[in-house]
Amino acid sequence: MQRRWIVIIISVIILIMLGLHLYYRNVQSGEWLAEDRATKVALEQSSLKKVTGVQKSVWEDVYYIVNGLDEQDQNLVVWVNQEGTSVHTEQLKQGSTKEAIQAKVLSRSPSADIITIVPGIWEQQYVWQVFYKASKPSDDVHYYYDFYRFSDAGYLTTYTLPNR
Repeated sequence: MQRRWIVIIISVIILIMLGLHLYYRNVQSGEWLAEDRATKVALEQSSLKKVTGVQKSVWEDVYYIVNGLDEQDQNLVVWVNQEGTSVHTEQLKQGSTKEAIQAKVLSRSPSADIITIVPGIWEQQYVWQVFYKASKPSDDVHYYYDFYRFSDAGYLTTYTLPNR
């Protein structure tokens, strides 16, 4: 009798896990298809030969940022819009680095706790988008988005997210 209950409980747990897995795949499938489509466009319309990562950038428009290597093993960043009709490629070494952007953010806001630094688009410019949190003198934590030009790390603007 006890063995039967153990089998039933294990079967229910397996069914729940399978259901959660199928639900997750269903929810994510659209995003995975969009990333695959952006990757194919980047491989076809740029000198990219190997993809190392894809990130989604949402600000004014949706862009997929495809990172990878060209035939000379140079790091490339490729911006592909959601429709796949706009493709822009830059060598990572031609632009500013994540480390340089991190140093700029910390020099502007020493209490910053950087959450992400990703390439993006802001007002038709190719940028580094920095999301971070920092404390104000009143000890309130605020969240910010800073934008820096990808090419030369020039500061563009900061958006402060409202507190609740």
